[in-house]
Amino acid sequence: MPMPRSTVNFVPSSLGFLLNDISRTFRRHFDVKMAEYGLTQAQWRALLIMATREGCTQRELSDALDVQPISIARLLDRMVKGGWVKREPCPNDRRAHRLYLTSQCDPILEVAKAASQEILGRAYQGISDAELAQLLATLERIKNNLDQTS
Repeated sequence: MPMPRSTVNFVPSSLGFLLNDISRTFRRHFDVKMAEYGLTQAQWRALLIMATREGCTQRELSDALDVQPISIARLLDRMVKGGWVKREPCPNDRRAHRLYLTSQCDPILEVAKAASQEILGRAYQGISDAELAQLLATLERIKNNLDQTS
């Protein structure tokens, strides 16, 4: 039986709604800026993980991004086809592949990094360094709290 509307605490300005709106807005701005390169924000996140965890497996990547392996497979297929990523067989697990960024990816990473910094710069306008540091620390604490309870 659905809850009566009067008992639902629906607050569009609550933390969850704001974080979702900020994420969606950032993704939209990023996707527009990177459209000419064919890079989406989802691909950017995957490339960042692979850049810091060279040779990770598809499973490790899906765990790091907290998405289903089938979603990562499709994402990787597009990036392999684009020449940004290569898959190499994992020597100790015939079913797994190690993931590596190619040299063709380097210019895309630089452009995407600049686009991200520009969008974040716009987002941080009017926010002091101290306020930003406090916000990030608080959000990190919230994330850790939620990670511990799941």
